Amino acid sequence: MLAYLTGSNKEMPHHKTFYNAYEFARDVEDAECRKIICEDFLSTHYIDEVRQVLELILKKARIGATVIISEKDIQTVSRQIYRDSVDVLELNKVLFNQKTSVKSMLSMEAVESLIPSNFVIKSKEYGSVCFTIALERIK
Repeated sequence: MLAYLTGSNKEMPHHKTFYNAYEFARDVEDAECRKIICEDFLSTHYIDEVRQVLELILKKARIGATVIISEKDIQTVSRQIYRDSVDVLELNKVLFNQKTSVKSMLSMEAVESLIPSNFVIKSKEYGSVCFTIALERIK
């Protein structure tokens, strides 16, 4: 199975789309997914729920599966606000609009610290306000 977890109303071709953790947990067996794309999904949960949600997501990946996590990066956004290099009105439109339900903001380092030892980081990068981490399940 190819799964797409999103905090917005987007869909991805050839992937089964999930908008909340409950549906994902109910509809997907452990170790069923060959690929999981998690885009602006963790931030739809309160910060004290993120560890549990990420554990749920990762246990659905089979050995050799790819998991891609992309989120707004709080440190990058904060730097841009501090340096006055981002339009605050535009930033608010991106972060807090009717299509999203943001409850937390994360950093790449915070997410990395939650990755268990049965996953390896294949790549990581920063975008203008986002980070992306690609993982592979090794055992």
